[in-house]
Amino acid sequence: MKHFFVYNQEQNRGNNNVIVDDRNLREYYLVPFYETIVNAHGQSFMTSYNAVNGVPATCSPVIKSVVIGEWGFDGMICTDADAMQATYQSYKYFPSLEAAAAGVVKAGTAVMLSGTRQPCSRPTPTGCSPPPIWMRPPRQLPHALPSWGI
Repeated sequence: MKHFFVYNQEQNRGNNNVIVDDRNLREYYLVPFYETIVNAHGQSFMTSYNAVNGVPATCSPVIKSVVIGEWGFDGMICTDADAMQATYQSYKYFPSLEAAAAGVVKAGTAVMLSGTRQPCSRPTPTGCSPPPIWMRPPRQLPHALPSWGI
């Protein structure tokens, strides 16, 4: 499922900050994800490009506190193409690309997608260096890997 979360516009999506109160967040914006994850047992979702209340969605504390903590989600969470890089380059939320990669992983996002066709194994100040994903320690992925043929 995509895009997590509060993602309602395509224009200016790479540096848009949406301000939303907790009630609207929980009663409106998170409901489709709750229904998919908790009731339909969805196993993956993609984060959005935008920021929510000043924090890029890709590294939002809502991922760990609500999605993983409250809902018990243990599937795969991935960024949209180059959204991890945007946390550093567009939002200036992290001081470096390396810090951005670490921050996104610590927030609970398991896979980081690159918008380039080149494999990306580690961040560099200008983007990625030579697969298009980084995975965090495999706590969340083992049950999914066999179903993907891995």
